Amino acid sequence: MAIDTPLALPQALLALARGEPAASLGRSQDNPYLYRQTERWLFKHGVTPLSPIKDMIGSQATKGMHLLARFAPHIIACGQWQSDDGALMAVEGYPSPAKRSAALANLQARCQLPAEWQSALTTPTPKQQDLQDAWLCALVAWSLEHACALLAWPPAEMPAAEGWIFVPQDALFKAPK
Repeated sequence: MAIDTPLALPQALLALARGEPAASLGRSQDNPYLYRQTERWLFKHGVTPLSPIKDMIGSQATKGMHLLARFAPHIIACGQWQSDDGALMAVEGYPSPAKRSAALANLQARCQLPAEWQSALTTPTPKQQDLQDAWLCALVAWSLEHACALLAWPPAEMPAAEGWIFVPQDALFKAPK
């Protein structure tokens, strides 16, 4: 299952709560209290994620973290949480960059969906936007197991406790050198 909400908090923010300040803050998008490493990585690749701290998505984030704590409490890899029995794996998806992914559009085109669903997913009304976002997250979740090369995976240095936002590779821009 891919969930469209932050599923962890910045480790620097948690350290600050223990009285351990970060060495430097930098610009807003570089601030380790406001953004996790996964979000800062996405900024460098042309994606503008929201902050679980400053962008008023904290309520949704706490609900997502509560879901993990109750039903998928085990970090099995960076950005992947699993239930006790292994029946559920949860990850963080991000529909906005997925909307510009040709790879996910090709997956969607291969799905046998009723015509009214296809229309709602490809040209949603404002009321259908959540449906489209859920569908894109479902395609990201499916890709984790069946087409993992389509997705951007966390670099080795990414802290597992902060999680990872799974997005399609073709939705990213090259990082500046």
